[in-house]
Amino acid sequence: LREELIYHVNMEEDVFYPGLLKVKDLEAVVREAWEEHSLLMQLLQEMDELLTGGKEWKPKFEVFKKLMLVHLETEEKELFPKISSLASSEYLVSIGKEMLTHKKQTDPEEVLYPDKG
Repeated sequence: LREELIYHVNMEEDVFYPGLLKVKDLEAVVREAWEEHSLLMQLLQEMDELLTGGKEWKPKFEVFKKLMLVHLETEEKELFPKISSLASSEYLVSIGKEMLTHKKQTDPEEVLYPDKG
Protein backbone atom coordinates (compact mmCIF):
# COMPACT_ATOMS: atom_id res chain seq x y z
CA LEU A 1 0.00 0.00 0.00
CA ARG A 2 2.79 2.37 0.94
CA GLU A 3 4.71 1.87 -2.30
CA GLU A 4 1.56 2.06 -4.44
CA LEU A 5 0.59 5.36 -2.82
CA ILE A 6 4.06 6.76 -3.45
CA TYR A 7 3.84 5.66 -7.10
CA HIS A 8 0.35 7.12 -7.40
CA VAL A 9 1.27 10.48 -5.91
CA ASN A 10 4.44 10.86 -7.93
CA MET A 11 2.85 9.80 -11.23
CA GLU A 12 -0.01 12.23 -10.83
CA GLU A 13 2.05 15.14 -9.53
CA ASP A 14 4.89 14.76 -12.04
CA VAL A 15 2.96 13.71 -15.16
CA PHE A 16 -0.81 14.07 -14.87
CA TYR A 17 -1.65 17.15 -12.81
CA PRO A 18 0.68 19.80 -14.33
CA GLY A 19 -1.13 19.79 -17.67
CA LEU A 20 -4.54 19.71 -16.01
CA LEU A 21 -3.80 22.88 -14.05
CA LYS A 22 -3.87 24.77 -17.35
CA VAL A 23 -7.54 23.84 -17.89
CA LYS A 24 -9.78 26.33 -16.13
CA ASP A 25 -12.61 23.82 -15.54
CA LEU A 26 -10.18 21.42 -13.83
CA GLU A 27 -7.92 23.71 -11.83
CA ALA A 28 -9.92 23.72 -8.56
CA VAL A 29 -10.42 19.96 -8.37
CA VAL A 30 -6.76 19.31 -9.30
CA ARG A 31 -5.54 21.68 -6.58
CA GLU A 32 -7.82 19.93 -4.08
CA ALA A 33 -6.48 16.53 -5.12
CA TRP A 34 -2.91 17.84 -4.81
CA GLU A 35 -3.63 18.98 -1.25
CA GLU A 36 -5.10 15.58 -0.44
CA HIS A 37 -1.86 14.01 -1.69
CA SER A 38 0.10 16.27 0.61
CA LEU A 39 -1.95 15.25 3.63
CA LEU A 40 -1.84 11.56 2.71
CA MET A 41 1.94 11.66 2.38
CA GLN A 42 2.26 13.47 5.70
CA LEU A 43 0.15 10.81 7.41
CA LEU A 44 2.12 8.05 5.71
CA GLN A 45 5.37 9.53 6.94
CA GLU A 46 4.01 9.81 10.46
CA MET A 47 2.79 6.19 10.35
CA ASP A 48 6.24 5.06 9.15
CA GLU A 49 7.68 6.50 12.35
CA LEU A 50 5.26 4.58 14.61
CA LEU A 51 4.93 0.93 15.49
CA THR A 52 2.38 -0.72 13.22
CA GLY A 53 -0.69 -1.64 15.22
CA GLY A 54 0.30 0.51 18.19
CA LYS A 55 -2.06 2.87 20.03
CA GLU A 56 -0.91 5.90 18.04
CA TRP A 57 -0.73 4.13 14.68
CA LYS A 58 -4.31 2.85 14.52
CA PRO A 59 -6.12 6.21 14.81
CA LYS A 60 -3.69 7.78 12.34
CA PHE A 61 -4.40 4.94 9.91
CA GLU A 62 -8.16 5.48 10.27
CA VAL A 63 -7.74 9.15 9.32
CA PHE A 64 -5.47 8.10 6.44
CA LYS A 65 -8.08 5.59 5.21
CA LYS A 66 -10.92 8.15 5.34
CA LEU A 67 -8.87 10.75 3.48
CA MET A 68 -7.81 8.19 0.88
CA LEU A 69 -11.45 7.26 0.25
CA VAL A 70 -12.38 10.94 -0.12
CA HIS A 71 -9.49 11.42 -2.54
CA LEU A 72 -10.49 8.44 -4.65
CA GLU A 73 -14.11 9.58 -4.73
CA THR A 74 -13.07 13.09 -5.80
CA GLU A 75 -10.98 11.66 -8.64
CA GLU A 76 -13.60 9.16 -9.79
CA LYS A 77 -16.68 11.37 -9.53
CA GLU A 78 -15.31 14.83 -10.33
CA LEU A 79 -11.89 14.81 -11.97
CA PHE A 80 -12.03 11.80 -14.29
CA PRO A 81 -15.47 12.56 -15.76
CA LYS A 82 -14.41 16.15 -16.50
CA ILE A 83 -11.18 14.98 -18.12
CA SER A 84 -13.06 12.40 -20.19
CA SER A 85 -15.36 15.08 -21.55
CA LEU A 86 -12.52 17.50 -22.35
CA ALA A 87 -9.66 15.30 -23.56
CA SER A 88 -9.28 13.24 -26.70
CA SER A 89 -8.85 9.50 -26.44
CA GLU A 90 -5.39 9.91 -28.00
CA TYR A 91 -4.36 12.26 -25.20
CA LEU A 92 -5.70 9.89 -22.54
CA VAL A 93 -3.81 6.93 -24.01
CA SER A 94 -0.65 9.03 -24.31
CA ILE A 95 -0.78 10.30 -20.72
CA GLY A 96 -1.55 6.77 -19.49
CA LYS A 97 1.56 5.42 -21.21
CA GLU A 98 3.64 8.28 -19.83
CA MET A 99 2.39 7.55 -16.30
CA LEU A 100 3.25 3.84 -16.62
CA THR A 101 6.75 4.71 -17.84
CA HIS A 102 7.15 7.09 -14.92
CA LYS A 103 6.05 4.39 -12.48
CA LYS A 104 8.58 1.90 -13.85
CA GLN A 105 11.34 4.48 -13.39
CA THR A 106 10.31 5.39 -9.84
CA ASP A 107 12.04 3.93 -6.81
CA PRO A 108 9.75 4.62 -3.85
CA GLU A 109 12.72 4.64 -1.47
CA GLU A 110 14.27 7.54 -3.39
CA VAL A 111 11.16 9.69 -3.66
CA LEU A 112 9.71 9.31 -0.22
CA TYR A 113 7.44 12.10 0.84
CA PRO A 114 7.85 14.47 -2.10
CA ASP A 115 6.29 17.31 -0.12
CA LYS A 116 9.10 17.04 2.41
CA GLY A 117 11.82 17.85 -0.12
